[in-house]
Amino acid sequence: MKKFILSILIAISPALMAQELSNTKLNYDDSFRPYVVTTVTNSDYTQQITSIEFEIEYTRNWGKMFDNITDPTYYSREKTIVRGNIPSRSSKTFTFYIPQLEDYKPYRITILRIRFANGNVKTINNR
Repeated sequence: MKKFILSILIAISPALMAQELSNTKLNYDDSFRPYVVTTVTNSDYTQQITSIEFEIEYTRNWGKMFDNITDPTYYSREKTIVRGNIPSRSSKTFTFYIPQLEDYKPYRITILRIRFANGNVKTINNR
């Protein structure tokens, strides 16, 4: 019985500790500046999130036009910090501007780190 309960806890624990993005959309304002609208879920049972560091990956506008082997797909990874309180076991929608890079377009956004109300920092995506 103990092994059964332990296996269930091991299977559930990653889901309990996960902070996740959902409904992420890239939009442009009237001046054609890119901004992101995303919902962050705080799955922690005890701590409130106070700030989130996002990483935005960019790819070339024209793709791998010249050389399929050596041409890099991603130009860079830019970081953006968003401050906002998310109580434990709840979600919040954020809207924030991202850097616009010439000849490159935003490709993917991920959470790098999260700061909790007690000052602890949790690294989510370590590349």
